[in-house]
Amino acid sequence: MSAGCAYACSTNGYPHPDPCFEAEQFAGFPLYIDNSARIEYGFPTMADLTNDGTAELLVGNSNGVLFAIQISPEARVLWQFSISAAVNNAVQVGNGILPAQRSTPFRTAPAVADLDGNGTLEVIAAVGDILETPTHGGIVVLNLTAQGTIREVRPGWPQLARDTSNAPSGAGYLDGIASSPSIGDIDGDPELEIVYGGFDQYIYVRNPDGSLVPGWPRFARDTVWSSPALVNLDQDAALEVVIGIDAANGGYVLGLDNDASDLWEPWYQDEIVVSSPAVGDIDNDGLPEIVFGSGRFFATQQPNVGRYITALNHDGTLLWKTTQNIGDVLSGAPALGNVDGDAGLEVVIGGRSTSEVLVFNGATGEMLWKQGIQSRFGNTNSLFSPVLGDYNGDGFEDVFINIEAEVAVVDVHNRQQITARTINPPDQPSYYTGYSLLNAPALADVDDNGTLELIAAGGSRPDVGQRAGINVWSLPASDASVSSWPMFQRDALNTGLLFAAPEPPAEPSDVMAAAAAAESITLTWSYGGDAVDGFRIYRNTVNAEILVDTVDAATRTYTSASLQCGRTYTYRITAFRDSLETEGVTVQGSTADCVPLDPAEVVAVVYLPYAVR
Repeated sequence: MSAGCAYACSTNGYPHPDPCFEAEQFAGFPLYIDNSARIEYGFPTMADLTNDGTAELLVGNSNGVLFAIQISPEARVLWQFSISAAVNNAVQVGNGILPAQRSTPFRTAPAVADLDGNGTLEVIAAVGDILETPTHGGIVVLNLTAQGTIREVRPGWPQLARDTSNAPSGAGYLDGIASSPSIGDIDGDPELEIVYGGFDQYIYVRNPDGSLVPGWPRFARDTVWSSPALVNLDQDAALEVVIGIDAANGGYVLGLDNDASDLWEPWYQDEIVVSSPAVGDIDNDGLPEIVFGSGRFFATQQPNVGRYITALNHDGTLLWKTTQNIGDVLSGAPALGNVDGDAGLEVVIGGRSTSEVLVFNGATGEMLWKQGIQSRFGNTNSLFSPVLGDYNGDGFEDVFINIEAEVAVVDVHNRQQITARTINPPDQPSYYTGYSLLNAPALADVDDNGTLELIAAGGSRPDVGQRAGINVWSLPASDASVSSWPMFQRDALNTGLLFAAPEPPAEPSDVMAAAAAAESITLTWSYGGDAVDGFRIYRNTVNAEILVDTVDAATRTYTSASLQCGRTYTYRITAFRDSLETEGVTVQGSTADCVPLDPAEVVAVVYLPYAVR
């Protein structure tokens, strides 16, 4: 920053960017979209829509319009589509249902996936409002072309919410959806399903054609704000649903199987669960854990409720619950990543009313650090969900979080905010947009150069008209390969999942069985896979398969004894590592034939009549 540079404010007291220390934006940005409402609670999603190997931006505005934005090689609007209009046009007015009085805004992140496996993408987007607004909520699926343009609204869509709750949307209006749709294989078929909750008190799982998966929807008995996380909790062939819900006396986190039944007793807490769960292996046990905050409803009357963050094991039992004085209700979505360079994951979340970034040890729940965040105009109470990536190329993930009208960056490893904190900062960059950011930022390498770009979606300043605005900055020192949680709900499927299930070991090979004697069979095998803990030998019996023995990883032969001569037995040999075990290789072997006795060895016993004895 040059010595002659000074900060100045616009008329009406609204700050203008200062070219002396504003970070330079990517070519073509900021991009303002004429005749469009601002982007407020719509969250940005990054996905490769055009099949060119780099990501485009999807984000919805406060009028329910979804924008697809190309960032590189040219800044432009690829297309825009009114999800709100599609929903409203599908509403059948009458029988107590009233016409919408205005457009329905976005409060969700769109999802992108190839739902049916045909090689082209679909975009899934939901709209809904709160506070008894006269709007209708619903969800739409758009079929795209191979070039990323809209081909059509997918047959079977829109799907509309119900008018269940007098609030938030009010009697006569279909309740809103603030739960970002998550995409995954819930029922084990070749297609992907769409999972979301609603203010109508239901949790839905729908097929690509809009039909409900058997067993769904699940009635939650209260409103659903939380976005679902999808994860395989029981090691079957499909994913399960983890989601938070409200309740009359607090809130619950549910783990739901593919038929909507409970995987565990619903986890209760004394505050609603607006926070969207994040799932990952935070204690290095090879299994996924579930982390979530709370909400802000009962805390407005009872200041001591809801001030914690909770982690559950994969079976719904408690791993930890914070007991430190957090000082805030943490209703944002946590992010998971390695921000301090140790061997495990940390949990990062923003405290909205205290403007703090909080970092917790994933394994223990210990608060590692709490840092107050400032915009360059001072303290504000507007922190939302963080994203993570390596800002400065040091190999550690940094925290990116929206605060007021800018994106703050926090270096947890060095315990400092590394963006501007005052009006006249030192040489610290300021990622300032000119309009309040009410969502989360996003990170992506949009030009495929190995470094990240930072994306913030909001609007233009009031003095230049109220329009949707997209801001993109290059981060030249960043490392695009170090970004575990680059957007809200982590990925374009909105899964909320940072967990790759460990691959099971390879199967044993060259499995053979040969008779060792009349009462034993010798099994042999080879193994050429990654390291294992050992092998297990199973044998079929008349009623069931039994575990015969477990041998160590160096063993390649085993003799099964105490068998019957002249019989065939079926064995299965598996390899195992930790809790993972292969299906195994089946082999049959026979004991040697029974050998008849030599006549010379036969002893005859003659019983004489009693009278003779």
